[in-house]
Amino acid sequence: MFNIIQLIMAFFGSMGFAFIFNTKKDILLPTCMGGFLAWLVYLITHQWLANPYLCGFIASLFMGIYAGIMARIYKKPTTVFIAVGAIPLIPGSGLYYTIYYLLLQNTARSLYYAKYTLIFASCMSAGIIFINILFSQFTKQKD
Repeated sequence: MFNIIQLIMAFFGSMGFAFIFNTKKDILLPTCMGGFLAWLVYLITHQWLANPYLCGFIASLFMGIYAGIMARIYKKPTTVFIAVGAIPLIPGSGLYYTIYYLLLQNTARSLYYAKYTLIFASCMSAGIIFINILFSQFTKQKD
């Protein structure tokens, strides 16, 4: 039940950012589904893998594939789908606790969360970049 609530919140959280980014109405649902599906992949991989970084990387790979496919279907830039689809994966709690412990002057704990956040965000970026490189290799631009 808790996972279902998380998935619903991932969809609506993505929708909130889709509105902030002024996403066109014709692609509102597909962009929000990207966030939903990315979080679904994260939850599924998190059940089998103990490493949250690897889970984030795999979810970002999937999100990049989804964004590439939707961009070609709707003839929009992949950035539109990635920007909204990545929202549920962003390590917000890591950012929060980094600042929280920094304000409490607990430097060791703050550095722990800062390291976690930076590594997780790097894994997300690596997944997105890897898929974008693959898509660009398989779909050559016409001159």
